[in-house]
Amino acid sequence: MATGADYLPPESPPRPGTDSQHFPDWCGLFRTRERMLHDRLTAGLRAAEAVGTDRFTAWNDLTDLAQQLAEAHAARTTAEILREQWRPDHPSGEAPVLRDLYRLSCLEEISAHAAWYLAHGLLTPAEVLALPDRLNETCRRLLPQVEELTDLLDVPRAVLRGPLADVDYVRELAPGP
Repeated sequence: MATGADYLPPESPPRPGTDSQHFPDWCGLFRTRERMLHDRLTAGLRAAEAVGTDRFTAWNDLTDLAQQLAEAHAARTTAEILREQWRPDHPSGEAPVLRDLYRLSCLEEISAHAAWYLAHGLLTPAEVLALPDRLNETCRRLLPQVEELTDLLDVPRAVLRGPLADVDYVRELAPGP
């Protein structure tokens, strides 16, 4: 990814705003993070080369940054795919569940890197402080639709049939007589 041989970082907007559905432009945030990490990694590799550091040592020194870039790339591509899936005209009325699944995925990713977004001026302190409430609100909306969600995600029924899935899970987990 850093050599540019088989990868070009995404263009990032100057300041992510809202997308056409009036959601925060989460994909824009993810593009910006990926672009900035790519720029930092490639600059680090160039700087190491300029002072004569061998490539192996240079890469070893930048392994954490390379991993962050790979994770940012995965987050962006996942968000873009989920955003495409939840469009309002989705068949069989699954759009609300898909929308909240997209929102949950994005909020979890942003929460994991909230300090980074804050430090780079991409989120405000108020936006960072609101993340837990937004996550909880999204989970509350998804909870009543758990069966539709598990069907949508093709979760095998066998996985759903554990003791915790029972209405009286305390009895199910209690030791026998």
